[in-house]
Amino acid sequence: MTKKHNDLYKLCALSAYFFPIGLIWYLIDKDMKKNKFVGFHVHQSVGAAIAYFGLYIITIIITGILNIGFIAGLISFAISILGLVWFIQGIVHSLKEEEKGLIFIEELGKQFKF
Repeated sequence: MTKKHNDLYKLCALSAYFFPIGLIWYLIDKDMKKNKFVGFHVHQSVGAAIAYFGLYIITIIITGILNIGFIAGLISFAISILGLVWFIQGIVHSLKEEEKGLIFIEELGKQFKF
């Protein structure tokens, strides 16, 4: 693999965490789909996006049912911090060319088959 290709793979893996830019690149570029490293990071980022938005939906539902605005605000803040941790962790792992999963959701990213 040439350095240029290696840098492109690294860039695609990095862009995966700027959802959906990396996902779109991955889906339309056949070379990216063949690369295990890029696929790993795209799948992790999709898992993070699903988990992040899923947690927010659950918070909205619980808030509506229990009418607990202040606590919902704290939960939303915690979810935002977790999303930021996933974002930074993904970027660092992709820049270091590591295939390490994101905290709490590593297995979720492995479930996707696209």
